[in-house]
Amino acid sequence: MQNIQKPLKAIQTVVAILSVLIGIFTQNVFSCLQDQSGKAGQDFLLEREDIKNGAEEKLALYRVVRVVDGDTIIIDINGKNERLRFIGLDAPESVHPNEEKNTPIGFEASDFTKSWLEGKDVGLEMDVGERDKYRRLLAYVWLDGVMFNELLVESGYAYARVYPPNVKYTERLAAAQERAKKAKVGIWAQQFGE
Repeated sequence: MQNIQKPLKAIQTVVAILSVLIGIFTQNVFSCLQDQSGKAGQDFLLEREDIKNGAEEKLALYRVVRVVDGDTIIIDINGKNERLRFIGLDAPESVHPNEEKNTPIGFEASDFTKSWLEGKDVGLEMDVGERDKYRRLLAYVWLDGVMFNELLVESGYAYARVYPPNVKYTERLAAAQERAKKAKVGIWAQQFGE
């Protein structure tokens, strides 16, 4: 049984990532169809929310210097390294000083974030509160039109969490978590013992 679980988790993760990428592709096709016809096919995207931020082009880009863990990165802002925490989610631990709190899925979340963000230029969208009690910057992170916060939750590598006053995308992240639960990926695969 143990030998089957690891490949099954890997397959579930790949399926979740593919579903997100297919969503991006269909949104691009939908945009092209809408531009050509002047009207949108109402059922084309079903209940899938748009994962593109129309304002992303206006966001300044910053280089991700290093990934600390699944939900925290170091970015270069004008030559100064700043620690940044993703808004609206909480990833399992992977670098906690109390090693008992670090989990296998936490290491997977960290690796996932590294594979997507390390060394990349990302857009940062702030909400109401700019920093947390640890003085980390708080932001929604955008990469090539994709909100990474949402991708991380939808891939099952983080729980959607509400930390007022930063609530701009609360419903969107909650919907991403429901999709992850339904697909039983990442955290949710472990919750169901798969």
